[in-house]
Amino acid sequence: MFFITICFLFTDCTGSKSMILDAQTIDTANSVVEEAMQVVSPSSAHILFDSSNYHFGSVKQGGIVYREILFTNDGGSDLDIQLISACECTQLEWPQLPIKPGGSGIIKVRYDSKDKSGPQIVDIEVLANTTPEMSYTKFFIHVNP
Repeated sequence: MFFITICFLFTDCTGSKSMILDAQTIDTANSVVEEAMQVVSPSSAHILFDSSNYHFGSVKQGGIVYREILFTNDGGSDLDIQLISACECTQLEWPQLPIKPGGSGIIKVRYDSKDKSGPQIVDIEVLANTTPEMSYTKFFIHVNP
């Protein structure tokens, strides 16, 4: 694994040392660099949502909203989704068979607004045979009293 150690030394106008970043800041910077350097192989599966976030409008409290989220496998091998999760108020269904390269699928979303009020943001996490393994999207909905 490729690691980069970053050490920042800041100086003021006179050239004297004014601040050295601590080890935690450097570790955080290393993590960000490692994540950014992950190269997606053109031969691996990759999930591409038709949007990075979705607006589901508004619903009266206690109402149930049904929507569909479209995605495409724009990678070079079959996409196999192991798990999709969100909050307890959201039920999700997804294709259980692999999605061929260039193929698309639908995630069916059922959102129950019981005990919710105001603006809601629901994160959807997809675990699949992609690099990285987790993909994300989200939806926004406003629950009216």
